[in-house]
Amino acid sequence: MQKKEIKKWQDEEALKRYRMIAPLLDEGLDEGKRRQMREEAAEKNGISKRSLYWYEAGYRDNGFEGLRPMSRTKKRMQRLPDNFDEVMEQAMQLKREVPKRSVRQIIKILELEGWVAQGF
Repeated sequence: MQKKEIKKWQDEEALKRYRMIAPLLDEGLDEGKRRQMREEAAEKNGISKRSLYWYEAGYRDNGFEGLRPMSRTKKRMQRLPDNFDEVMEQAMQLKREVPKRSVRQIIKILELEGWVAQGF
C-alpha cells in the first residue's frame, strides 16, 4: 500500500473503532452498565472485550490518534543486516560441519567470529 492508502485505511479503522467505543465513553455510566455495553459491542463487532478496553485506553490517552492502527510498512529486508546472505551461507556451513549444532550455538559462533553483532 502507498502512504496515502495506508493513512486512509488507518483513518477508516480509527473511525470504526471510535463508533464502537463512543457509547462507552459516557462518564455518567455506572461500571455495570458499561461492562454490559462492552460485552454487547464486542459480540456485535466480532472482537474481544480486551480489544475494546485497548481502544478505550488509546482514545483516553491520545484521543482519535490513539485509535489508529500502527503502520506495518517496514519491509523485512530493511531490518536485515547488509551482509545477510553471507551470514546465512556461513550459518549453513556451520550446520553442515556439525549437523547437531543448535541455532543458538550457530548464532554464538557467528557472534564470536564477528559475522553478526552481539544479540543478533
